[in-house]
Amino acid sequence: CGCGETKTEPVKTDGHSYGDWYVKTAPTATEKGEKISRCSKCKDVQTEEIEALGYKNTVFVISDTVNQQVVSGAEVFVTPAEGTQTEKCISDASGKASFDLVNGIYSVQVAKNGYQLRNFTIEKQGDAAEFTVYLNKNDILKLETQVREMSKEEIINAGIDVNAPENQHVYECITVLRFTPVTSGNVTINPVHLDLNFYYDAMGCVINPKPFYTPAGITVYPVSKDVYLIIQSRTTWLKEMFDVQLLVANTSTVETIENCVANLDLPEGLSLAVMTEGTQSLKHTFGNIAPLETADHHWYICGDKEGDYFLNGIVTAVRTGGGIKENITATFTTQDPISVLAGSAMELLIEAEETAVAGMPYRVRYTLKNVSSKTLYNVKLQVPGGKFCKAYEIESVIHRALMGDMGALSGDFNNGYELAAEVFEPGDVLMGVFEITFGIGIDLEEVKYVLREMFSMSTNGSTTVIPTTHKIVSSIDSHVWDEGTVTITPTCTTKGEKVYNCTDAGCNEKMVVVLAETSHNYGDWTNVQAATCKEHGIRVRKCNDCSHRMQATTNLQSHRWDLGTILKEPTKGETGMIQYICKDCKETKTSNNLSVVGEGKFGSDNSASWKLYNNGTLSVSGSDTLPDFSDASNIPWNDLSQQIEAVQIADGITKIGKNLFVDAENLKTVAIPDSLSSIEANAFDGCENLSLEELVLFYIFITTQISYCR
Repeated sequence: CGCGETKTEPVKTDGHSYGDWYVKTAPTATEKGEKISRCSKCKDVQTEEIEALGYKNTVFVISDTVNQQVVSGAEVFVTPAEGTQTEKCISDASGKASFDLVNGIYSVQVAKNGYQLRNFTIEKQGDAAEFTVYLNKNDILKLETQVREMSKEEIINAGIDVNAPENQHVYECITVLRFTPVTSGNVTINPVHLDLNFYYDAMGCVINPKPFYTPAGITVYPVSKDVYLIIQSRTTWLKEMFDVQLLVANTSTVETIENCVANLDLPEGLSLAVMTEGTQSLKHTFGNIAPLETADHHWYICGDKEGDYFLNGIVTAVRTGGGIKENITATFTTQDPISVLAGSAMELLIEAEETAVAGMPYRVRYTLKNVSSKTLYNVKLQVPGGKFCKAYEIESVIHRALMGDMGALSGDFNNGYELAAEVFEPGDVLMGVFEITFGIGIDLEEVKYVLREMFSMSTNGSTTVIPTTHKIVSSIDSHVWDEGTVTITPTCTTKGEKVYNCTDAGCNEKMVVVLAETSHNYGDWTNVQAATCKEHGIRVRKCNDCSHRMQATTNLQSHRWDLGTILKEPTKGETGMIQYICKDCKETKTSNNLSVVGEGKFGSDNSASWKLYNNGTLSVSGSDTLPDFSDASNIPWNDLSQQIEAVQIADGITKIGKNLFVDAENLKTVAIPDSLSSIEANAFDGCENLSLEELVLFYIFITTQISYCR
């Protein structure tokens, strides 16, 4: 006021402007959390509690996948997906392992001595959950492979395209014959006679042609008078085909194998055969395989390159059952190799006449022979023709021919021919004579020529190479041979013979072909040296027709661990330590996860005690005798009998009472002290997995006191 007085009145605030909530402290199963929100104007903070998550009971029921009996003593480890704290519980007599888990995702591992390890992930939802975990002693996926070389009928029935180029071998080659005129090496000029020396490289061309000066002042340059004949041949046949079968078996009686996929790994040298319909894939999807069901798939394989090949692959699937899905993998390898011969299954002999006369017929004979013990199919030998050229042309012509330029030999084809055999048995022969007018297409300065050398080279159109032999002969007759008769049957140790007779009237010529030894007829494998944990075993199989043996090694065996020596007894709050020694090689291993499943005292005066560990070993001790039991339900470990895999009786015990270990179906091993002198009736009745060889120290009443032992 103008008089100096003042007064104060309140002004309404604009109000807080709080942002979004964010969690300051996350809730746990037992503790509440807290969330906050801040005012953007004054930084004031408001808070709210978040209710504790609380415990949700989760039960894992452990069961045998074969007989569906509950499995006690299994160790169950549970780890949150976002965390490192692992909880452990051992399944009780009812096969249950219980955890208090909040909702979320967990990694679970279940281990039990004698069973395969289980690893899977679960998502816990709702107030309570129960999962059945099936354990198996052997792999749930059983894989078997079979490899078989296919006959032509099987090839066609399988739908393999026998005409597809990818399924055929090709051996294209050019054969070069170098002829030298009989009168070459000198020249006469006005009437001076000169001796000229010609020097050739590997291709037949003149090298370092130094000029020669005559007394008359004439300069002479050496020029090669050599003539070349180039013949192209082409041999094709169906590649060796193999049927590779993969059999996948689901050994579980209750679980389903879902999304089962097999992937085959093909090494270089093999390929998938081209089919008349559709395309093969290295990946095959089996889909779902029901309990105790099987599925199979066939891959049809081409042998591209010579060699012995083992095939490998992997099968992936999802193991489903009891509310659990577990990703599983298994690998496979073929037991015996795929043997591919390719071009080495045959031999090619090229024979050429030693002398030639200009303008007269000249002959070259091609003989293709199956030198293997395999039957080949769709064999064709083609000789389209030949071309004459002179030394200065040879490089260009050979280069074009090697690069697959068929035009390099265009024109001047004479008497080309094709020989074929749909079925080419071991020892069979295809033989034909190529005939051409010598020197056709070029001007010859001489009349008579001598064959100095010949060689063959494969072109880049070849998929393999047939071993080729060259032979210079005095003359070649054009015999027409019959189909041949086997006069000596080959065996796996001796060669045979096949005789061909000329069919021309009045010709008595014969051709004898040596047949290769047949393959050995092997019997089944027999183990001659058992594998140990340190040394591979040896197995052999003998030929049924001769004394030949094939030897192979077998895989190393697993260690045979003893019952172990406890280095540190487990307590309620801490696991113990046990050391095992291999019975064969004395190697040791140590476990830090030893725990007690159950323990107690028994007998009229509680003088005997027992303790069952999570490794399946039942330790029994006392001062003298172990009591009899007429009622199995009164045996102190009766509820845990299915967990017992080994019994260790302490020194000092002299007698094992009646029915003491009755119906311990999983019992495999018993360690007996020197003090034991008697075993009462039915002490091990119903121990189906207890082997008599484990009881060598049971030297009293052993034949009458142990029944139902396998």
